[in-house]
Amino acid sequence: MSLLTSRAAPPATTSRGKEEGRLAELLQKVAAGDTKAFATVYGVLAPRIWAMAAAVTCDRDRAEAAAVQAFEAVWRAAPRCPSDPEAATAWAMRIAVDRTIRAATDPRPPTLKPPPLKPPVASERQSERLHPTLLALPERQRDAILLSCYGRLPLRTLACALEVPKQDAAALLCDALIGVREGLRSGRLPSCAKTL
Repeated sequence: MSLLTSRAAPPATTSRGKEEGRLAELLQKVAAGDTKAFATVYGVLAPRIWAMAAAVTCDRDRAEAAAVQAFEAVWRAAPRCPSDPEAATAWAMRIAVDRTIRAATDPRPPTLKPPPLKPPVASERQSERLHPTLLALPERQRDAILLSCYGRLPLRTLACALEVPKQDAAALLCDALIGVREGLRSGRLPSCAKTL
């Protein structure tokens, strides 16, 4: 169950799991300009990226802008994608986290008009507190929770994405979850929060 959305993550379908295993291969095809391979990459990663962008930005326009920017960045950076399937997933989700945080903290209004998103599962009050709570976490903790909860990266892949040992990734994720829980319960920013 995802702490941030109060709902269980949808199980990966067999075809989605198979496609995710081929993500490095697909991204090599994308690097060569294969738009069909990119459509498959989009199908595999879009649910994660959209959920993360919506939770972090709390704004439909910014969420769409973040998702579009993430996929544009994946397209452009595809030649630099690692060839290991696990590392490829971590690499793509790391790009998505970076673009989402940029969109959430950008003072300019987004330029895209989004299609309607599903209403958030968490209460409106929790959603309003989630955004500042996530952004107030130290960067490494915020990245750990976004990659784990929304990117659905297992701990080994999370450690690869954060470029830390597995134990350090687990500690970052644990601290981040505690900070989010404190922020949502109290309505205050977590004690480990940095000033934005």
